[in-house]
Amino acid sequence: MAQVNFRLPVILSESDIMFRQLQYLCNNGCKCKKYQEFVKAYEEVSQINLTLAEIGIEEDMIDLMYYEMNLGHRFL
Repeated sequence: MAQVNFRLPVILSESDIMFRQLQYLCNNGCKCKKYQEFVKAYEEVSQINLTLAEIGIEEDMIDLMYYEMNLGHRFL
């Protein structure tokens, strides 16, 4: 676990404060539908991001293959 010096000032954005308040409410037994919706949406978006990243890597590898083929033809 990270060590924290509580004497140092910490600047929190408004979204950080709201997220911590939401976390507090949900961790204290409050049945929070919004929190569950946020978690579900985050999981869906993370899967979409992963898929897009894999597509991008695949396209980059294809581009690299063509680039290397063109380099080989230049020296023949």
